[in-house]
Amino acid sequence: QTTVGIPKRASSGMLNGTVRLEESLSLVEATETEKGLDRAPPARFAACVLLVLAAACALSGTLLIQKDELCSHEWLRWPICQPALVPQEDSTGSATTAFLDLRVLEDESVCNSKTPVTETGWSPRNWNLSAGFRIACSRRNLLKEGLMRYPANDRNWCWVGIKDICHANIFYPGPWSSYREEAFRKGLAPSASDSAFPGLSEPHVCDRPGLGIPTLPIQKSQEEKAQEWFAANVGVYVLHLPKYVQRWQMVSARLEELQISYKLVNGVDMSEQGMLNKAKQRGWVLERFDLDEAQKVASSPRLQEGSKLGTVGCAAAHFKAQAEVLKDGKKLGLVLEDDSYLIDGFVVRLWQIVTQELPCDWEVLQLLARCAYGKCISPHLARVQPDGNEPEWRCRAGTNWGMHAMLYRSSKLAKVQACLEGQSA
Repeated sequence: QTTVGIPKRASSGMLNGTVRLEESLSLVEATETEKGLDRAPPARFAACVLLVLAAACALSGTLLIQKDELCSHEWLRWPICQPALVPQEDSTGSATTAFLDLRVLEDESVCNSKTPVTETGWSPRNWNLSAGFRIACSRRNLLKEGLMRYPANDRNWCWVGIKDICHANIFYPGPWSSYREEAFRKGLAPSASDSAFPGLSEPHVCDRPGLGIPTLPIQKSQEEKAQEWFAANVGVYVLHLPKYVQRWQMVSARLEELQISYKLVNGVDMSEQGMLNKAKQRGWVLERFDLDEAQKVASSPRLQEGSKLGTVGCAAAHFKAQAEVLKDGKKLGLVLEDDSYLIDGFVVRLWQIVTQELPCDWEVLQLLARCAYGKCISPHLARVQPDGNEPEWRCRAGTNWGMHAMLYRSSKLAKVQACLEGQSA
C-alpha cells in the first residue's frame, strides 16, 4: 500500500505550548505524558501494522512514511513522469496509439502528480555481513539489560545493536548515522567504514541533521489556501480513553487553539469485561482472532513479550476510527491518538506535504515516524520497507514505530484494511 507520514521532534517544553524543533519537520509529536506510560504494546502494534502492510501489501514499494529528518523549505523537484501509451480509434475506426497523460486523472488536492510513483520489484532490504561480524555482534547483543535474548540465528545482531541505540533515543531522535557511530563506540556493531549500511537508503536526500522544519514564516495567502483545503478535504478523529483525563485536556485544548474541528472516537479498553467479544461483533477485531493463542506466542521464549491486551485494544481502536473515516466520506482522514501534539502551522505544513510532495499512489501517511526504515524519496518523505534484517516470525519488528497520527486516503482505505486482515487486495 502507499503510506506516507510526517514526524516531529521537539523538546520537553511542549506541554506549556512551546516547542523547540530540531532537524525535522515536526508536525506531530508524542507528549510528555507518554514518557511516564508504558508505550511498548502500542509501539509494537505500530511496528507490526506498518510492517505487515509493507510485507503483505507493499512489495510494490508503495508504503510510505515521513522520516524525522525529512524537512526543508526547498521542495525537491522531480522530473515529470512519462505519459502512457493508450490504444484509441481514429475517425476511420482503425486502432491508433495516442498519448494519455495520466496526471490529468489525478486529484491534485491529495497528491502531486509530478512526484514519481513507486518503483516496482521491491523486496525486504537487508545488511549483508561477514560471518565474523555476525558472530561478534551476537555475542555482544544477546544480553540486554541483564536479560538474555533468544539466540535466533536468523536475526542480524549487528543491526539489533544499532536499533537498540535508536530505541534508547526515541524521544530525542537523530539520523541513523549517529546511532551507528554510538553502536560502534559501544562495541555493538562494526563501523560504517568497515561495513556500510544505512537504515534509510539514499540518506543524503532526507536523513541529515541539517534538514529541519522550514524557517520561512507562513504567508497569509498560504494560510488561507491551506485552511480552505483542510476544511474541504480532511476529517480529524481523536482516539481517547476516558480514564486518561490529562491527555484529553491537552489534545482538545491544542486542537481548539489551532481551530481544528474534530470527532471524538472512544478507545477500546480490552481490560473491560466482554470488550473482546464486543469488538469482534463491531468488526474492530477479526472474528477468527484468538487472543489466548496470540498471548501464548508473545510470551514464548522467542519473543519474550508481555500482555497483549494493550496491543489488541490499540489495534481495535484504529480500526474503529478507520470505520469513521470511511463513513464520513472526506477525501482524507487524520486519526490522532490523544497523546499527540500538533505543531504551530500544522495545517499549512500538512497541506504543503500532501499537495507538493506526496506521490499519487500513496495510501497512508504516517505523521510521526521513529527509527524509520526504508528509502528517502524527498527531503521530507521516506518510503517504508520491511526490515529484511529481522525474520518474518518477528513481524520484521523494531523500525517504523508510531501510530500517533495517521493520515488515510479514504479511497484506498478499504484496500489497506484488506491487507491488514490478511485478504487479497
